[in-house]
Amino acid sequence: MKYTTKIQSAIGKLPIAGANLLVDADFEEPKSAASFLADLAGQGGPSSTVIMPAFTGTQTLVGWTETPRAFHGELPVEPRVGIVSEAFRQESGTLRSGHPTHSFLAIGTRAHDVLSTNRDNNPLGPIKKLNVMNGLVLLVGLPLSRCTALYQAEMQALPALRYRGTAQRINVAGYEERVVVEHAPRCSAGYDRYDEAVQSEEAGLVGDFDGVRLWRLRELIRSAAEAILAAPESILCDDAACPDCELRRSAIARL
Repeated sequence: MKYTTKIQSAIGKLPIAGANLLVDADFEEPKSAASFLADLAGQGGPSSTVIMPAFTGTQTLVGWTETPRAFHGELPVEPRVGIVSEAFRQESGTLRSGHPTHSFLAIGTRAHDVLSTNRDNNPLGPIKKLNVMNGLVLLVGLPLSRCTALYQAEMQALPALRYRGTAQRINVAGYEERVVVEHAPRCSAGYDRYDEAVQSEEAGLVGDFDGVRLWRLRELIRSAAEAILAAPESILCDDAACPDCELRRSAIARL
């Protein structure tokens, strides 16, 4: 997807001045990513705080790859997260947390506060913190399966499905270490099935401008969690060999 004038116009309509904002967006070209980030900064203003996922689990998680890399602050964001997050990582002033598989990026007045919650046993801490801060969620031209906030909705609805694993990281002393990672998010492909449940004002939807959707985070998490709890089997993806969803099947059977 390209950053078209229609999307640019939609961004200009968003009531996000001074907001605390979780953003999921992706485009085909680095130029589009740069233009989007510039417009987002201009629209949010100097008092806003923007956070984005900077996940690296496909590179650092033991068992995901035969030769896991050790996480460090300059490790590129994994491709499936998208080039907008990677462009954001490289911007001057952007901070990054140190979680080995599910780090976050942030810039703004509350960036330190938000990122400080991203501990090894609390990978979704920044989303929880943003929830307390009455944050908003911006999803640009992507399906609900790419909405990072839905991970928190799943954790809230189905806590028994939480995952524990190990990953590699370079510690503050400069040495490589193996880290236990708890409660990490899993496969998100099934989240698309809950789209209808969050496409309303009751679910916190502030506006849907040509595929640019903005929600109030608290209501989005609540509505998505209720939908997941009502139909937990829908969270399973179509890949019978998906290891994440295989674990989910066992847990759902015990509900």
